[in-house]
Amino acid sequence: MKKFLKNCNIISNIHILYCSILDVNLDNSIYEGSSVTYKGGKKLRGYKIGSLRGVTENGGIIEEICMSTAREHDFGMSEGMIRNSSHLKSGDFLLEDRGFIDIELFKFLNKKGVFVVVPARKSMDIYKEAIQQAKQKNNWEKHLNSKRKGQDIMLVTDLEMAWLSERDKLKKLQN
Repeated sequence: MKKFLKNCNIISNIHILYCSILDVNLDNSIYEGSSVTYKGGKKLRGYKIGSLRGVTENGGIIEEICMSTAREHDFGMSEGMIRNSSHLKSGDFLLEDRGFIDIELFKFLNKKGVFVVVPARKSMDIYKEAIQQAKQKNNWEKHLNSKRKGQDIMLVTDLEMAWLSERDKLKKLQN
C-alpha cells in the first residue's frame, strides 16, 4: 500500500486512528470469528475494525487496517498496527480519541518523532495543569469557530511533567 500511495504521490503527514464496530445479524452464529457484545446498552454480534487514515488535500485514504472481534478494546486491537506502521514518520501528527491514552505508546511515538494529539479528560492531571497555567497566563482569545460564541481558548505548552509517572518525574528533577 505504501508503494502504491508513493507512486500516486499521495503522502500524508496527518493521520487519524479510528475504530468502529461492524455489526452483523445477532441471531446468526455462523459469522466466523464474530463475538457478541454490548454497545450503548444494545446487544450486538460483530467485528471491530481499526483504520489508520491519512489526511490528504482532497480528503483522505485508508493506509492500514486491523480487525478483531467486537469485544476487543480498540487500543488492544490497534496498538501493534500503530507501533509497526511504516506510514507514521518523524514530523507526522496522529489524531486519536481518549480510548488510546497510553503513556508508553506516547513515549514510543515521541521517540519516533510522531506528535500525538488526543483530547484530555477533565479528571486528568495534564488537563488540570493546563487549566492552571492558562489561568496564570490569563491571555485568552476568542474561539475561532463562530459557532462557539462565549468560548475562549489559549495555547498552553510545557506540559511534559504532567504526563510523567511519579518515578519519571523524580528522575527528571534529579538530572
